[in-house]
Amino acid sequence: MYLRLERMPLTDNLLKKDQLGSEFLHDISIFVCSKCGISQTQHDVCGNDYYLDYQYSLSSSAFTKTFMHTFASYLWRTFGMSKGDTILEVGSGDGLQLSFFQPLGARLLGVEPSQALAKLAAQRNVPTLVQLFERSSINSMPPEFHRAKLILLSYTFDHLPDPRGFLEDAVSILDSSSGLLAIEVHDLEKILARREFCLFEHEHATYYSAATLQRLLRQHGLEVLAINPLPEVATRGNSLILVATPRSSKYAAKALPELPLNGLADYAGLSERAAPIHTSIQGLRAYIEGCSRDGRRVAGYGAAGRGILTLAAMQASPKTMKYVCDLNTALHGYYTPASHLPIVAPERLAQGDIDETLVFSYGYLDEICQANKAYLDRGGKFTSLLTLLS
Repeated sequence: MYLRLERMPLTDNLLKKDQLGSEFLHDISIFVCSKCGISQTQHDVCGNDYYLDYQYSLSSSAFTKTFMHTFASYLWRTFGMSKGDTILEVGSGDGLQLSFFQPLGARLLGVEPSQALAKLAAQRNVPTLVQLFERSSINSMPPEFHRAKLILLSYTFDHLPDPRGFLEDAVSILDSSSGLLAIEVHDLEKILARREFCLFEHEHATYYSAATLQRLLRQHGLEVLAINPLPEVATRGNSLILVATPRSSKYAAKALPELPLNGLADYAGLSERAAPIHTSIQGLRAYIEGCSRDGRRVAGYGAAGRGILTLAAMQASPKTMKYVCDLNTALHGYYTPASHLPIVAPERLAQGDIDETLVFSYGYLDEICQANKAYLDRGGKFTSLLTLLS
């Protein structure tokens, strides 16, 4: 074990007022495996029921839409995909990413356990299996997806409790001559360099650097063709993207050489990199308490994982912060676990009762500033979480 965060909540365990104090809280401990070098948790949180009502979506973000459109175009153009190709997305959410392949003529299928998100996908005419992806899921798929051209996972692979089992299943249905596996996860190297402890979650089973993920894929007969192929300004705040192909495929000759591990797969290297995290957490607590003493009224922006866990770690409370804004109307009226702050619409900021707003999803800072100009015109201030962690 090289890092422990004490008494942290689940990221989507939002509460009604009469539920405050009843939430799940448990230490998050991060270990590194001495055999495979992959960072991981050692306690499993059963997601079967948890994800049934999962409602996290970024469809309202213009930045996210642009990223997904760019990513779809990159994959289609770079690897010579054509009309009729089969594309499967595991953890497909509301179908937004798959929808950008629709005008290109691809045959699409999502696998998503959340009934609420699957309904939104249906409105986009994206066919979705409403279930967790398991070995038996293959039997539920139309036969044409048993030889998939592309399998996508966007911030889903690191949630899987059995990544090796998933890769075995994925390889079994991936087109062996030209199939592609595209995985986006949070980048462990960036997490540690930026001290983004809020990305260590109960819901995440594993954490990868480019090198450790490349090694895992190679152990399952997959060669990596591209790592972070899009410009960093076009990708989300902490993103590691790998595109891989079966060793038997026509693309395998273009595989990238094996990356060095650079201390990201051993206890000594990881311990050294993780050590400053607790200093950053203490700095966040001191900052928010200082604002409270000085009479500065503070709110947060973003009630997703980054926000929930940052608030919990910095021990925020209604004494130090007023509320958390989020565009997702499904979250309004709920309270954040551990910190117990109400979640409200961003329009609340225009009322002038907040001096400073901490933006937890810093990758959307420009978009948030543009959408809340009235708040800024009244003298309000947006502060990126990233600047406070450094």
